[in-house]
Order: sequence, then structure tokens, then C-alpha cells
Amino acid sequence: MTTMRGTVGHLARRFVGSYRSLEPTPDDRDWVRQQLTPPEFALFDKMTGNDQVHGIEVARHTLATGPVGQSDPSWLAAAALLHDVGKVDARAGSVGRAAATVLEPFMPAPLVGRLAAAPGWFGRVGRHIRYPEVGASMLSLVGSHEHVRSWAAQHHEPVNRWTIPIELGHRLTAADRAAT
Repeated sequence: MTTMRGTVGHLARRFVGSYRSLEPTPDDRDWVRQQLTPPEFALFDKMTGNDQVHGIEVARHTLATGPVGQSDPSWLAAAALLHDVGKVDARAGSVGRAAATVLEPFMPAPLVGRLAAAPGWFGRVGRHIRYPEVGASMLSLVGSHEHVRSWAAQHHEPVNRWTIPIELGHRLTAADRAAT
């Protein structure tokens, strides 16, 4: 079964995994620093340890699936590492993230906007629903490549709404779903 934000299995693994406290290894952090600009790394550094580890898994899986054709998109690792960066604004926690995932398909945009502006737990849930667009805005402010910004905004959108190369979007999506 597929939901608006991915497969149920992927979402269940992420929810269960959110109760573990993960941190990237020093070697992983060094590798990430090589993939990102200093302002992008500063954003990465604000992400939870679990989201950092997830981004690293997505990036490594994306890059390990082989050459990318004629071009070498230097933005691909950054797109994988930072696709969830908008979550730093929400800090919704495991239950808030789950609530956002369940509620999102039933909430019209104006209601999400009002919810996101609310204080407390409900506001964090609303901001989590909006994390893709928030992440794209954050990445725009630090001058990230257009495709990095686009992927942050569009990684839960249907394929026909992607503005990055379709083959690479499929590769990123498969890596995201395979990662914990």
C-alpha cells in the first residue's frame, strides 16, 4: 500500500526507528562535509541525529547504484542528504510525525497553514506537514543547487510534478524507501 508520503512499510520502519537515538559516525560526518557546501552542512547539522543518519543512508544508497549516465550531477548527494531538512523547523517528535502523516491527506492547505501557525504540539504537527516546502525555502536561503531545492520540495509529489531528471528522482525515491 502506498500513502501520500511513501509506502506503509517505509513509514513503519521510520516510526519504529525514531525511538532509537542515532548519530552519524565521525567518518560519516566528514564524508557529509565533503558533499555539502558549508551553509548546507550547517543546515544538516541542525537535523536530528536520526534524520542525519537517514539522509546519509539515502545518499550512500543513491550513489552506490551506479553511474548516472553522461553527466555527474554534483547535486545528487546533497539532494539525498538534505531532502528532509525542513523537519528541523517542526521538531514534531515521533508521535507528531505520525499524526502529520495520517492527517495530511485529509487537510486542505488553508487549514494546514492555520495549524502550522498554532503554538505547541498542534503547530509542530502542522509545520511537519509543510516540511518539504519549508526545507526548499531553507535551501534556497543558503544558495543550494536548484535540483537540491526542488527535490526537498517535491520528494513526496507524484512523478509528473518532479522538476529534476526523472531517472534520478526514481533513484532517490528508491533509496529513501530502502533507508531506515
